[in-house]
Amino acid sequence: MGPKEWREVPDGSPTEVSMRARTKHLKSNREHERVPFAEEVTVTLEEQSIRGSGENASAAGVYFIAEEEIQVKVTIGGVEYSGQLVRVENHGPGRTGLAVRFAED
Repeated sequence: MGPKEWREVPDGSPTEVSMRARTKHLKSNREHERVPFAEEVTVTLEEQSIRGSGENASAAGVYFIAEEEIQVKVTIGGVEYSGQLVRVENHGPGRTGLAVRFAED
């Protein structure tokens, strides 16, 4: 369950509610609507080195912040688009989520 908050119910007594449940039905503040999508997507990193400032490190890995946008090419249904990699998420062994913002051409 997500973060919690307190709110009053009609009888005036406080009740604990999940922030996730409270915001589930609110309209998204996103600039562009998301739609279901199930086609294969290929993301290709353009030939570049990614440099940045180290934040922390351990024997298992390193975390750093890139000093520039990470340019990629995205292919969907045989059509190629340019964009920037904006987020990477670990979804467990063998699964990585990638978010790409399309370039405004």
